[in-house]
Amino acid sequence: VLDSAGSGPDSKIVQGIQQAVIDGADIISLSLGGSGDEDDATSLAVDEATRQGVIVIVAAGNDGPNTETLYAPASSRTAITVGASDDSGNIASFSSRGYTAQENLKPDILAPGVSITSTVKGGGYATWDGTSMATPLVAGVAALMLQENISWKNQTTIKSMLKNTAIDKGYNIITQGAGFIDAYQAANAKAYAYPTFLDLGHDLASVNFW
Repeated sequence: VLDSAGSGPDSKIVQGIQQAVIDGADIISLSLGGSGDEDDATSLAVDEATRQGVIVIVAAGNDGPNTETLYAPASSRTAITVGASDDSGNIASFSSRGYTAQENLKPDILAPGVSITSTVKGGGYATWDGTSMATPLVAGVAALMLQENISWKNQTTIKSMLKNTAIDKGYNIITQGAGFIDAYQAANAKAYAYPTFLDLGHDLASVNFW
């Protein structure tokens, strides 16, 4: 849905999400973002995909450390929104923070997105930083979770299990979400609590309820 420079219109992103649903995708990983809020077309496309049973994981964006820097489709009400950390779970300075434009809590979880080395088109390797690097790691963990138990295949279950098993790194909710991803615990979880957080307003944004 994006060109060689990494750009593309919202309409193409929406079409890509819709086609993935039609093709029977279990998981959609979106390492992209633009402007807009929960009611943007790309956010609504994510919400519709999750309603149809697809797990959708979206990069939070790289506009930190300022708060209220989460835009569509990371601002989607149902997306699993991923912030970036180093390998130890320490927040990356660039990782976007909540709240969203409509004051919903985001991101949902942190995953490694600093100095990530991978293959690149045309051969060879490159090392990059970004929430776009963290997002496919969470998609991989979600795939492991579905491999363990396909009956978990809905957004609420996967999101809740990821958040219930995350490691609290001591940041507030709008910085870390539930915390740093724990792949082993998430893939081996047997039960989860829902809702994972109760939002009691800005002053209590760092209080979490399990």
